[in-house]
Amino acid sequence: MLTQLQKEILLCCEANGGIVTSAELTAAFGGRYYMNAAFHIGNAVRRMVANGSMIREKRGVFKIGTGVKPKTTAKAENQPELFES
Repeated sequence: MLTQLQKEILLCCEANGGIVTSAELTAAFGGRYYMNAAFHIGNAVRRMVANGSMIREKRGVFKIGTGVKPKTTAKAENQPELFES
C-alpha cells in the first residue's frame, strides 16, 4: 500500500521518462515540509525501494520498479554455510 506522497512520486517519475533524481523530487515535493525536506522525501523513496516500487540506479537516481521486493541474499565468501548438505 503506497501513501499519497509515494503515489505522487511514481507519477513524477513516469512524467520524467521513468527516471528521477533526489534533487528533482525535493524540488517538486519539498514545499510540504517546514524543515529537512530532502530527509523526508528520501525516507519515502527508501521505503519505496524496500518494497520494490522503485529501484536505486546509483546514488540519488531512481527508476520505477517492478513492485516485487528485492531479495537480500548477500553472503560473505569467508562465512561457511550452517547446514550444508
